[in-house]
Amino acid sequence: MPGERFYWSVDIPGLRERDVEELTRLIDELERDLVVVPVDPSYFLTMHLDRSSVQALLDASATSTDIVLGGLRESMLEWLQDAAPDEDEEGSE
Repeated sequence: MPGERFYWSVDIPGLRERDVEELTRLIDELERDLVVVPVDPSYFLTMHLDRSSVQALLDASATSTDIVLGGLRESMLEWLQDAAPDEDEEGSE
């Protein structure tokens, strides 16, 4: 089933560092097997890309020999193998 290898994440626009600290505390209090991984946007670019965007990036970088880009391409290809189909593709199966 698509998505079983992946974990969900939540993107909440407008959060500040203190909000993340409070949410982390609240989630920890749930006493579930959840681990909060705060991501500081001043150090990390987090992108939520759909299949079409990932495919476009793969196509655009197909001839690159850059090692870093090669690793990113590998991750994108792996994701595409297990990702849900585009909504446009679902009806064509």
